[in-house]
Amino acid sequence: MARFLVWSDLHDEFWEGFDLPDLSAPVDGVLIAGDTHTMGRHLEIPARAARKYGCPVVVIWGNHEPYGSVWSELLVEEERQLAVFRAEGLDIRVLHGAATEVAGVRIIGAPLWTDLKLYPELEELAYRVVTQGLNDYHNISMSPGKLMTGEDMLALHKQDKAAVFDALRRPFSGTTLVMTHHLPISKLVHPGRTIGRAEKRAMNAGFASDLWDEIKQFDIHSWICGHSHDNQNRVGDGDHGSIHFVMNARGYPGEGTPFDPAYVLSTDIDGPGLPKPPHKAKSVRPAPDETYFGLEIVNDRCVRQADIAKLPFYDFWRQSSLGSGHPMDRETGEPLVWLHDWESFCRMFILTGRHRLMKDDCKR
Repeated sequence: MARFLVWSDLHDEFWEGFDLPDLSAPVDGVLIAGDTHTMGRHLEIPARAARKYGCPVVVIWGNHEPYGSVWSELLVEEERQLAVFRAEGLDIRVLHGAATEVAGVRIIGAPLWTDLKLYPELEELAYRVVTQGLNDYHNISMSPGKLMTGEDMLALHKQDKAAVFDALRRPFSGTTLVMTHHLPISKLVHPGRTIGRAEKRAMNAGFASDLWDEIKQFDIHSWICGHSHDNQNRVGDGDHGSIHFVMNARGYPGEGTPFDPAYVLSTDIDGPGLPKPPHKAKSVRPAPDETYFGLEIVNDRCVRQADIAKLPFYDFWRQSSLGSGHPMDRETGEPLVWLHDWESFCRMFILTGRHRLMKDDCKR
């Protein structure tokens, strides 16, 4: 059995430091799944963790590590810093599509940039909204004077995917963990991000690929990822047993991400558990002529927008419903919402337990 402290999306560029947690028992390693810091400072927290816990720290890049840097120059600076840390006796390993072994556990790591094929019918739209909307294409320079393009990202995806699956194909008698920054399966996308106009849905393709059919063929204990800050954890039924998809992102200040700084993933036979188990649906039994949250049903198939506006998560609903058509009361002109749309939203909302307005995807 091995024990690993797991973090992602620490985003120390936005916070006033990160307090390393005191642990009740030693860990064999620390795993950090990207977006730790920018401008060449992404090894600061790993170095502090290596000193405090006295164990290997395994790191991958997210999309934020190269912000404000030239890609090739950042790699050189990273190797310089790693040499300094090695001279200090610290064991920090950065995986760029590579594998390493800690306490008898194989860890395969890469950012796994996306393929923009999350929704095949929206692939062309996804290319446009992702490359125009995400900050990656304004803040990452692949070489001096050359900003990252969509074609660059697709090439990185192809490179990362090949590296991860090539490593998985190599025989290994122990436990295997995979660590990527971007989401590897569609079911890790927050349900609230899948409703609304096509442009909003297409933006998810900048955060996730759907590689489940390939992933399920391999004997993987856990797949650690981040990027979305939603901490949607899942267990997939793979060909060799359960595959745990684990997210433990800190996210941005004020975002309300359910982050556990002391979450430890264990490779024992009982499985790792999840840092934040999926919120179970509550038993909701609307009264006659009412629907979820006590809203009155009008005209047999609608609810009033004014009633939704009284609820504390109105902004989240409004953001999710942008681009959707809404009826009006024929007599009063009052704006209404189709009952089936409202109940579909509520079922997902209750299932995921999120009671906040999501950050605009374009700001991530």
